[in-house]
Formats: sequence, structure tokens, C-alpha cells
Amino acid sequence: GGRVLVPINESRMVEQIADGHSLHVERTKASLGDLLAAATAGDVVFAGASGGGYVFPEFLPAYDAVMSLGKLLELVAHSGRELSALVEDLPRSTLVHVREPCPWSAKGLAMRQLIEAVKGMEVDHMDGIKVFEPEGWVQVLPDPDEPVFHVYAEGESLEDSRRLEEKYRALLDGFVSATV
Repeated sequence: GGRVLVPINESRMVEQIADGHSLHVERTKASLGDLLAAATAGDVVFAGASGGGYVFPEFLPAYDAVMSLGKLLELVAHSGRELSALVEDLPRSTLVHVREPCPWSAKGLAMRQLIEAVKGMEVDHMDGIKVFEPEGWVQVLPDPDEPVFHVYAEGESLEDSRRLEEKYRALLDGFVSATV
């Protein structure tokens, strides 16, 4: 039991996998710094992101490849199954991610216009803006170092995910083209 931390832009499959295992999943901002800072809290048992960085705070509150490999081997040994069989049992994510170019000069205005466009909808402003729609969710994150937006979308199907991503990418394109 304990808390599991993942960035806000990770698949909702994390909650599905943790369900029934006395684990409480919490979301952090999408940055490595925010994830690692939150991992130092006392009851966090795991923090990680799909990019491959995994933290076991009881051992070390930072990414640790050797500990991750050890935990993976432990999981396989206790299950009595092959790793490929365990992977096959995982739910399939439909998360898509695209990088949408945007001039530095237009990023702030495009973000404000997006916030206005989704007024009245269920949103999360923890990091960028995450919009919940009936068929899934979309998150738009302005990149802090490059002139791009990251658009993440996850729907019930891959087609739903792509439709959501395309819809919000088109909104961003419209906002950006109106400002340049």
C-alpha cells in the first residue's frame, strides 16, 4: 500500500492497474523536478513516468535504473510467469502525443484563447490545461524550452484519441495563425 505518483499527462491506465492493490495514484506536474520533489513525501512507494524513469523513494528519491531492474526481476520471480506474459496482460493505452510548433511570441496568447474556448467544460489547470470530454481527455502543455506545445490525448479508442488530438491541434493552429 501507499501512494504512487505519475505525471498528469500519463495514461489513465495507471489507475486501472493500481485498482484493487491498496495503492493511491496521484498526479504531479509533467516535469521531472516536480515528480522527484513529490516523491520525497513519506508514504510514496513509487514514482515514475512512461519515458522510463522510475523512483523507489524508500531506496533513493531519484531515478535508479539498477533498482528498477531489480524490482522488475522481483515481480517476474514472484509471479511465476514470463515477462512477456505479464506485459500481454497489461491494458492497452490509447494515449497519443504530438508536438505542435508555435512561435514564442504567440504561446501566451494561444494558451489564453484555449482557456477561453473551453470555459464551462471540466478542466484541470495543474500543468498547462487538461480538458475532459465525453470520449476522453486532452492536455495541452506549453514547452518551457522550445517553441512548441505538447498535445496529449487519450480516448476510449485510438481513433477517439486521434480525433481529440486533431481537434485541439486545429484550435491551437487557428489561434497561432490569427496572431502571426
